Amino acid sequence: MHEGSISQNIVEEVKKIAIMNSLSKVYEIVVVCGKLHSVIPESLKFFFDIMKKEEDMLIDANLIIKEEEIIAKCLDCGREFLSEVNFFKCPDCGSVRNEIIKGNHIFISSIKGE
Repeated sequence: MHEGSISQNIVEEVKKIAIMNSLSKVYEIVVVCGKLHSVIPESLKFFFDIMKKEEDMLIDANLIIKEEEIIAKCLDCGREFLSEVNFFKCPDCGSVRNEIIKGNHIFISSIKGE
């Protein structure tokens, strides 16, 4: 399960951001997970809830996970289309030559604290 290492990365990044912004407590963290990463939100939250207990500034933090759909752009006809994991065929021209333009990242969208 890669959710454990993702949770650890979230904890480390949030700590850095909190320190840079003089926050002593973090109450809410919003993370956007692109569906291409196949993150299981419940598992990510489970690992985060375990790891936050080791950090005073995060002990009351709530992790909100927003899933981001996969959007691809066909390199042959230029159409942007909603895609599923491992199925990137253009619905217009049938090409499999495409570029993923959304849904392939995991990032911290916002942090609330004091």
